[in-house]
Amino acid sequence: MRPVCNYSFALLLLLLPACAAVTSTHKGGADPAVAGSASATGMTRNGDRADGTTVMLPRGAAAHLTAEAERYQAAGDYIAAAASLERAMRIEPGNPWLSLAMARLRLVEGAPGQAEMLARRALSRAAGDRILTNRCWELVAQARQAGGDKAGALEAARMADQHQ
Repeated sequence: MRPVCNYSFALLLLLLPACAAVTSTHKGGADPAVAGSASATGMTRNGDRADGTTVMLPRGAAAHLTAEAERYQAAGDYIAAAASLERAMRIEPGNPWLSLAMARLRLVEGAPGQAEMLARRALSRAAGDRILTNRCWELVAQARQAGGDKAGALEAARMADQHQ
């Protein structure tokens, strides 16, 4: 009986670094909706930027659900991706990155009106976050372009450029 406990403990010690790597990799990117490296976004592993500001990235279960949604979306299963993101949004209802992730999914699904509404919701919660504000305006521009509003798309693209 004793060796089983030792093997279980050894297995746990082997798995912990792998779990931490998955969590820290996801937290490292500034945009949970898109795979990205910390160096590309100017952020450290815990969501802090090099300039000292902190980003409200999904954490814990919400981060896991966001990563799951990314996998579903990459596989073309938009219904499952939306379900995962909706669950994450219920866990962290005020997280603007989750609204932006859902906006991107809605744009891919061909719903530019919903995509713009969600991107503007994320924008309203951006609170001085230049990277988030830029990405929200970029998505608004893409949604407007997809919806046939070329003048609105140009206006949104100018707003995105102002927040780089």
